[in-house]
Amino acid sequence: MLALVPVVYVAYQHAPPSLATVDVQKLVEEDQQRLLSLIGAKAGNVTDLQRASAEKLSAEFARRLSAAVDQLGQECRCVLINKAALLSGSASAVHDYTDSVRARIRQ
Repeated sequence: MLALVPVVYVAYQHAPPSLATVDVQKLVEEDQQRLLSLIGAKAGNVTDLQRASAEKLSAEFARRLSAAVDQLGQECRCVLINKAALLSGSASAVHDYTDSVRARIRQ
């Protein structure tokens, strides 16, 4: 039995990565709602200061989202794709990491 451990380890290291999804659109929409409430924008009346603040917060969100997806992909040893990219087939067999990415972004 112990003789098989190296074989199993090598097979595990060379196994193709699994596929998982992240609903990027949902995360972006949630951040947009948060951003609008933070800057207090009402009916298109946005000041230059609010616009500058929104751009800064949006850039920070994009950086955190990218970092969270990269880190999670390394940890789960999986390929993460945008959920919107699934065109056909059963998505129920693919694990969704949207909640994990959301939690990492909020940290």
